[in-house]
Amino acid sequence: MVLAAGVLVGLAVGGVRRITTATPANAAATAAWLVVFPLVAGLLVRSRRDVFAALRDRAERLEREQEERAERVRAEERARIAREMHDVVAHRVSLMVVHAGALEVTATEPSTVEAAALIRSTGRQALTDLREVLGVLRQPTPTPPSRIHI
Repeated sequence: MVLAAGVLVGLAVGGVRRITTATPANAAATAAWLVVFPLVAGLLVRSRRDVFAALRDRAERLEREQEERAERVRAEERARIAREMHDVVAHRVSLMVVHAGALEVTATEPSTVEAAALIRSTGRQALTDLREVLGVLRQPTPTPPSRIHI
């Protein structure tokens, strides 16, 4: 920038000398050059800045769109996993709880009744935990579960 200003000052001084010592036609041409050159240079600099600003804005917009697209893909994948877990795991654990409940009611030995009750209770807790995990997976932006059961 300093170099450009120095060049312009040098041209202006040289132009003023030419204007005072030249013919009227040369003086008019030199004066026009002193006006046109800085004007064109300024327009070029402005145009270049506008292009860079537009490119920067476009890059930022594309980056935001890419992040949004990636988040949509993640949300769709979480929803797919939640559906699969519900379809497979939840149904099988539910079936296990039903069978354990039936065994608990029909068993004659106290140890079998106690084991069936434990299986049924643990299965119900597993279903509760699974519902919580599925709820987290179905959220657009997942948050950690409020509690973890071990």
